[in-house]
Amino acid sequence: MKKTFDYIIAGGGSAGCTLASRLSENKDIKVLLVEAGGSGKSLFTQMPGGNGYIFGNPKFDWGFESIPQPSLNNRKILYPRGKGLGGSSLLNGMIYMRGAPGDFNRWRQKGLEGWSYNDVLPYFKKSASAFHREKNEYHSHSGPLKLTPAGNYNSIDKAFIDACVEAGAEINNDF
Repeated sequence: MKKTFDYIIAGGGSAGCTLASRLSENKDIKVLLVEAGGSGKSLFTQMPGGNGYIFGNPKFDWGFESIPQPSLNNRKILYPRGKGLGGSSLLNGMIYMRGAPGDFNRWRQKGLEGWSYNDVLPYFKKSASAFHREKNEYHSHSGPLKLTPAGNYNSIDKAFIDACVEAGAEINNDF
């Protein structure tokens, strides 16, 4: 039996998986997602502290590095890239953070139409559910990426933040 597909997506990183998922919403479209690195499933990819085990591990990291850098006494720079479904999101320590609005707006000012913060905000909202946040102009409760606050925030973390504020830093509860 010959298999045919409407789309073949090479790479099961964040973008490839998202694209495959969105295309597959149409039941008439056949999608093949190809990932060279395997499933990416492991206890270490599912807990924030596990990323220390994953970096440099050939099962989860492609092990890329730069060429020798003259300004660094010819040392090489490691360039961790995730190997498996999820791509480099396997290495992110389960941290979600959007880029700063000013970054997107600068891209737009340099001629990248459709890339201002206001242009990309609807896609951020569509992609994530932040039930710990009020549903508002910045957050939704309907995206496939489920966001939660860190589960290990404790009194030491609070003391550090309080000290930063006392030293003059502004607090931002929604960075």
